[in-house]
Amino acid sequence: MIEINGISKTFGAFKVLDGLSMQVMPGEKLALIGPSGSGKTTILRILMTLEKIDGGHIQVDGEQLYHTERNGQLLPADERHLARMRQKIGMVFQLFNLFPHKCVMDNVTLAPMLTKGVARAAAEKRAMDLLDMVGLADKAKAMPAQLSGGQKQRAAIARALALSPKIMLFDEITSALDPELVEEVLNVMRKLAAETD
Repeated sequence: MIEINGISKTFGAFKVLDGLSMQVMPGEKLALIGPSGSGKTTILRILMTLEKIDGGHIQVDGEQLYHTERNGQLLPADERHLARMRQKIGMVFQLFNLFPHKCVMDNVTLAPMLTKGVARAAAEKRAMDLLDMVGLADKAKAMPAQLSGGQKQRAAIARALALSPKIMLFDEITSALDPELVEEVLNVMRKLAAETD
């Protein structure tokens, strides 16, 4: 599902990734573990095309992520290709990144309606199914400011799942939560892992 071949990434004089290669098989659940500054978040941001690689190649679901093939040559991908590839990948960030001026329902339905042209009624039905799955069906009309940290993170998970991505990335999604809220988010993660193959 993901094939990383010899990628490198430098920030100024600091080389974060140096020839990283790895594979993630379909259905595989993988945790990246390491000290702060070791490149974990950088790898996720690269997969989301939020950071560009300095060298190497990445394939996602059998397609080049940062390149397109023309006449047998790999050329840098244009923004249209990157946007299409992004639809295969969902990401939940450490600090939720919900739109504060939109209710939970609107946060979950916005991307499918804008990027995939899903009709509002269909987007809202899917959103309610996802909000029910993460235990937030009763908060569909609530604003993010009315939610606890754990509820915000569960709303962010529902939002990422709304695009039906083939790959889900989670970046330290419990580290910003109070200890008593961590378990509710981990329970959603366990449920997701059990229901996907």
